[in-house]
Amino acid sequence: MLGSEEHDSPSDVSVIDSTVQHVDPISKFDDAESSVLDHIRILLLNAQRHGCWQEGIGGVHQPPTDRYVATVLGGLPVSSVLNCGIDLWRNLEIDDDELIEIAVRDVSYQIQLKSERDTMEEEKETRDDSPQSSRPQRHARNSHPSERQIHHRFNPRADPSVLYLEIQNLTFNLQKFLFRIEKQEDRRTIFDPVFEGSGSLMVQNVSIKLRVECVKDYVKQMGRKRAVPLLQIRELNVQLEKVKLTVKDTGADWLLNKVVKTFEGNITQILATNLNEQVRIQLQLALENLNGYFAINPAVILGILDISLDDLEDKVAWV
Repeated sequence: MLGSEEHDSPSDVSVIDSTVQHVDPISKFDDAESSVLDHIRILLLNAQRHGCWQEGIGGVHQPPTDRYVATVLGGLPVSSVLNCGIDLWRNLEIDDDELIEIAVRDVSYQIQLKSERDTMEEEKETRDDSPQSSRPQRHARNSHPSERQIHHRFNPRADPSVLYLEIQNLTFNLQKFLFRIEKQEDRRTIFDPVFEGSGSLMVQNVSIKLRVECVKDYVKQMGRKRAVPLLQIRELNVQLEKVKLTVKDTGADWLLNKVVKTFEGNITQILATNLNEQVRIQLQLALENLNGYFAINPAVILGILDISLDDLEDKVAWV
């Protein structure tokens, strides 16, 4: 959407040239800093010309708090996300590439918001132009509300859950896997048996219940405490009813299968515990990556949920 055609326009060049001339007297900062900020200014100008960077929309409010940066950007308003990135960059906590990446992601988010606004406007015009829009109001009262008209806004104070998943009656089958059973090397003797063969594993009636909530946490940046949105696991429960294991091609199948049958309950409990732990570990890793991104770009998740930080409750450690 932000093509290169804007760079070829004489009017664009004149705007950029005049802005560069305006910041030339500030000589205490090197050309490298100005070059990075010039790229960001051009990016924001292009987005602004396409209606994708407007003050008061999508978190874009006022020029950067840093006066020098605000001057180089020509007084363009920035979002809180980009303003935070600029502060980190000025304090040498992130490099030029990371600042550019934050700006590109922020503009991409604003483009997405503009596309959604355009789509909603087109749908509204379509509904207004349809014959049904001219019907008397008394007929509209008797009609059933459509799915689009029924909209429940996310209210984190009533229920902070952003994801609830419940799966039941799953069955897993693992066929013809290879195994080897032997004593530990430091305790093994030449008289201890070694069993090798293949096996089949069936896990019956697995149930998974998962709830992830969005809360408010606080992080320290540049010696100051800043609130950020945080996704955390509120509930995770993984259970299974039964594990059935059979082995073959061991030379002693009848003996090993009898032993497995005897300890079937213990095997089920151990596998359930391990499965629960592995699901939790993988989910925590995924949430850590998301939270790392949202800490730098809080407007993304706040925009998706259509809320502000003030709507979120403080994080509570669940034991």
